[in-house]
Amino acid sequence: MSANRFDKELNFKLTSHDTTDTIKTQKDSSFIISTDKVEYGPREKVKVNLGKLNSKTTLAISVSEESLNIQDKTIDKTLVGLADNSFKTQSKNDYIPESRGKILRGVVQDEVSGKNIPNAVVLLSCMDSIPNLQYAITNSNGIFQLLLDDYYNAKELFLTIKDIPVGQHWKIRLDDDFSMPERWNPSIEPNKNNAKALFTKSQQIAYINKAYQLNNEENEEPANTKSTICPRFYYNPGKTTTLSDFVQLNDFPEIVVELFPTIRVIKNIDKYKVLLMNDTKYVYSEPVIFLDGVYIDDVSKIIGLGSEKIKKIDVLAAERVFGDLVFNGVIAITSKSNEILRSKPAPQSVWIKNEKRQCGNSFVSIRPDLLQSSTIPFFKQLLYWNPDMILNENDTKSFEFFTSDNTGDFVIRAEGISEDGTPVSVYKRIKVTNQPIVTVK
Repeated sequence: MSANRFDKELNFKLTSHDTTDTIKTQKDSSFIISTDKVEYGPREKVKVNLGKLNSKTTLAISVSEESLNIQDKTIDKTLVGLADNSFKTQSKNDYIPESRGKILRGVVQDEVSGKNIPNAVVLLSCMDSIPNLQYAITNSNGIFQLLLDDYYNAKELFLTIKDIPVGQHWKIRLDDDFSMPERWNPSIEPNKNNAKALFTKSQQIAYINKAYQLNNEENEEPANTKSTICPRFYYNPGKTTTLSDFVQLNDFPEIVVELFPTIRVIKNIDKYKVLLMNDTKYVYSEPVIFLDGVYIDDVSKIIGLGSEKIKKIDVLAAERVFGDLVFNGVIAITSKSNEILRSKPAPQSVWIKNEKRQCGNSFVSIRPDLLQSSTIPFFKQLLYWNPDMILNENDTKSFEFFTSDNTGDFVIRAEGISEDGTPVSVYKRIKVTNQPIVTVK
């Protein structure tokens, strides 16, 4: 398959609209979007200026190909159109907005009765060289929510329940974002607003990008960069022991006997228990144990690990306060070859794969002629996305992006809620065309 970016067959036609600004705000009717032009050619820079607002506002900015007639009533389904209904009727405790990352949501249930368990502590960690932990406490309906920021991208996540009462059988049930309890009925009529033509066009663009093996990430750069921070469980371990400094020992109980006089391993029938002496109270208690950065739900997972599998052991023999939780010391084991992945979760635990998320990530199409030849097609339907642009009171802001070879009508949208609670929603159309642009003097 081949494609010529100047081929007329690729010059898809969409419904033409006027290019006037349309404003939908409740109070700040003076806030507008302005551009240096209203019509652009392929691969041309677009300069955008945002007007002033009466109070500080965090805006989500997008520039995408117009999918519906902007004058259709469906445009009312914006922040402003939903403000009087959604914000008033939805409970604040039901959902956390995914403004800073993906939300992992689920419930803790009793496996026997099927009832949801309130006030259960759900722990989240992932494989890393650093012990890490995040937790959530279920509400009165047994629901928990955990924020997955960029740190958790494309990682194996381990979830477990802390301190289950003896004799109880609790389990974690995660929400499925893609489940459909009812049959989906499309709301867009096939021929309305040229939707069918747009779907066909989108499919053909996908075919072209696939045929040329074009990687979208090569043509994008972050609109703003955010550093991700590991939710590490501690910063300064009390003692670190590297096992290669000693003779080889067969298993963890033998390692403890020979190298760690303040640690005890006790076996009762077929169950193991690890105890650690507190440096200040001089009493033995059960510490929290990590293996390859992951919270351990069963001590038996580390019992068979000897010097040939363990790289180092960190010991913090002091009470560790982590948010609302209190732990009686820490033992963190780092293996040589990710032994945690070979372990089987306990009944109250679950492993899940966190796919790399796009929600919340920002990007802008960078200058394409710096990356590829003009003979290579460059089609994009989303040209700019920034979910976290801050506009201070009475300040103006500008940004830039580049068009692609995709011609048609595009919409610049700015939506957000100001600090005084005013929903803001404004959009502006621009056109990308292959036709010569004539300037009238």
